[in-house]
Formats: sequence, C-alpha cells, structure tokens
Amino acid sequence: MKSTSLIIILIILSAAIFRIVGFNSPHFYTFDESLYTDFGSKFMSNSLDYNFQQSFKAFAEKGRELPAYLNKPIFKHPPLYPMLLSLSFSLFGVSYFSAFLVSLFFGVMLVLLTYFLGRDLFNKEVGLIACFAMLIEPVNWLCSQKIWLETTLSFFTVLALYLFLIYVKNGKKSLFILLSAISIGFAALTKYPGMLSLIVIILYSLIFDRSLFKRKFFIFCLFVPFLMLVPWLFWNYKVYGISFLFEIYKTHNIIYRFNWLRQKELIYGLFAIIIMFFSAKSLKFVIEKYKFLFSLFIVSIFFFIFQKNFINAFNLFVFPRAGWKIMMFNDESPIFYIGQLLELYPLYLFVFIIMPFYLLLNVEEKKNYYLIVIASLVIMLFYMWWKVYQSRYILSLIPFLIILGSMHVVWVWSKISTIKNISSRSLLKIVFSTTLFYLIVKSLVIDFVLVLPNGVCYF
Repeated sequence: MKSTSLIIILIILSAAIFRIVGFNSPHFYTFDESLYTDFGSKFMSNSLDYNFQQSFKAFAEKGRELPAYLNKPIFKHPPLYPMLLSLSFSLFGVSYFSAFLVSLFFGVMLVLLTYFLGRDLFNKEVGLIACFAMLIEPVNWLCSQKIWLETTLSFFTVLALYLFLIYVKNGKKSLFILLSAISIGFAALTKYPGMLSLIVIILYSLIFDRSLFKRKFFIFCLFVPFLMLVPWLFWNYKVYGISFLFEIYKTHNIIYRFNWLRQKELIYGLFAIIIMFFSAKSLKFVIEKYKFLFSLFIVSIFFFIFQKNFINAFNLFVFPRAGWKIMMFNDESPIFYIGQLLELYPLYLFVFIIMPFYLLLNVEEKKNYYLIVIASLVIMLFYMWWKVYQSRYILSLIPFLIILGSMHVVWVWSKISTIKNISSRSLLKIVFSTTLFYLIVKSLVIDFVLVLPNGVCYF
C-alpha cells in the first residue's frame, strides 16, 4: 500500500513538473488563452461584462477579422472556467501563470482520477498502468500547459462517471449519485458537452441496471445538471429575451451539424456498423466457433483503414501534424480523431487492436468494461458529429481510452503467462514487452519534440 501511494505521488509530482516546465518554455499564447484571461480579470472585478465586443471593434479597426460570435453581447460558453481563473487571480495575482495554474490543477488531477477509475473498475495494476500512461499522454499534457478550459471540462466529466461507478458499486448510496449529478452540472457550466456524461449514465443504466429508474432520487439527480444551468440560461434570457434558446442554437451553429451532406460519411459509417452488428448476431454460432479468426478479421479492417497512421506510429522519425494554421484539420473525415490519436500517442494501438480479442475471447463479466466503452463511444461520436477537428476537444475521452489500453495490456500479459510451453511463453513475453517498450519510447520522443516545447496550437 505504501509503495503504491509513493508511486502515485511521484507520478503526480512528475506530471506537475513537466507541465510547469512546458508552460515556462518560450512560446506564443493562443487567442483563446488571451480571451479567457481577459474574462477572468473581468470576473475578478465583479464585472458581468462577459463579452469581447469592445476588443472586437478594436481588432476590426486594425483590419483583423474575428469570428462573429465574439461580437455578441454575451460569450457563447458558460462562465465557470473564467470564474475559476478569477479565483486564481485573487489568490496568486493577475498573470498568465496564475491562469495556467487552473489548467495545471485539473490536468494533474485528471491523471490521479484515471488511477482511481482504473483501480475501481478493474484492479490496482490497471490503475497504476493507466496513471503512468496519463503522465506522458500528449493531449492532456498539452492542454494542461495552455490556458484552455478542456482540462476543467474533462475533469468534471470523468469525475461524474467515477462517482456514478462508486454509486453502483457501493449499495447505491444517494450521496454519490447526487455528487455525480453536481459534477455533470459543473462540466456543463464549463462547456455544454459536459452533459455527455449524463447520456453515458442513462445509456448504461438502460442496458445494465434498469431498476435505477425506479428510484425517485436517481430520477431527480438526472435533472440536477439542468437545474444548475438555470442561472446561466436566465442570464442569456435577460440579454437576448425570449429568443435566447434560438440565439444559443445559432451561435453554436447547430444547423451546420444537422446538414446531411456534411454528415453523410459519419451516417454511412454508422449504418455499416449497424449492418455488421446484426449480421454478427445472425452468425453468432459461426463467430462463437471461430472467435479468434473473426477478431483477426476486425483488426485487419482496422489496419486497412488506418494503415498510414499505423506506419507513422511505429516510425520513430515521423510526427503527427500540428501547428498554428487556423482550421488546419477542417477538411478531415470523421475518422480523423482515431488516426490522429494513433500518431500522437502510439500506445493507443493497444486500445483498438486488442479490443476485438478481449470482447470475443474473454468470458468474464464485462459490465465495468462496457461503462468505459459506452463513455468512449458517446464522446467520440459526438465530436465526430460536431466536425471541428482539434484533439483538445476530445480530452474527456482520453482517460477512458487510457484505461481500456491499460486493461488490454494486463489481459494480454495474463493470457501469455498461462501458456504452458516455456519457450513459446518466453518468446511472446519478449515480443510483447519489446513492442510496448518501443511504443513508449516513440511516445516520449513525441512528448519531448512536440509537447514539452509548448509550441503548437492545433494538433
């Protein structure tokens, strides 16, 4: 127990130090960092002037065009994040470093939370591996070095599902589901997609524990996040009047997301997956008989689709695309996130390659596993649908993928350890360990070349 605690403390301290060093590296500040810092300083002076209109006009006079939503009388995202910045300013003074401390705190806490989630879902071994993997994971690392709201949003999103897990595992004590609901509310008050964890909880409950819907307090807690949004929505109502909901809809360009021509790739892909699912159900007997071959077939399809990303992931001298060009990924397809993640952090290969084998060859109870899978699918599909491709937006997905990959590593190692032939077992352990070590090295190279210098905005 003491050794585990020591390891966790060392990982958390290392995470904080790496990110502080990265932030202190000479770098440009992104536009969002200046924007949030400005809002934070306004809240510090108790100002409710939550807009960028005055600066918008100044930029316009200089001939610089900015997005139209910045000229609205109220900023489009809820105000929790700039309020947290104002709290940091009150404690440590008004500076970029004080603002960075908010991102740092939640980014490092996300590393710690990944340990607890992995431990309580599976076991301590999975939790420790996941915690170490989060230490060097580039999306969280980069977001923790920026004055961006993503680490705050992701922390509360993941915390909500962790508290829900505790609720389910510990006799359904009301306190935990209430805290989970409050955490969802804090996530949504950071940015509306914080509500995704509520969708995960509802889906998981519908599939695995419908008795929860017979509990009045559980039903009440499902509405708590919406109740927490009421002051923010009322603020919008005071600014825009009765049309405030339409204004939110228009500002976030929701109609663009429902455009068939822009979403057809995603819809066709989902349709193909549904057909494969029902075909698999009708061929259940054949699949049961040839589980390994069917798993191999699925992985082969994955390799075919992502062959370029797979090759780049193993190439020590190839790095993922990243830079400062605005909208540099806007023309990508919905599968962008998977391919980009494979190149950013090659250890994600253990998530996607091993998953089919785990699902088909493992006969153990999978309820906990499916909680992570459902969370991953809901978050991934939402941002595929949203069609603004930046890896920072999917930070809330990262801990779930990390835990899946860690679980797969432990599972594969345990399967190799059961092989009776000593030579075969030793050979497979060497191959697996060498592959894992190489991918860690490649990931560290990316960290020290791309992440630690803190010199990119879009990645």
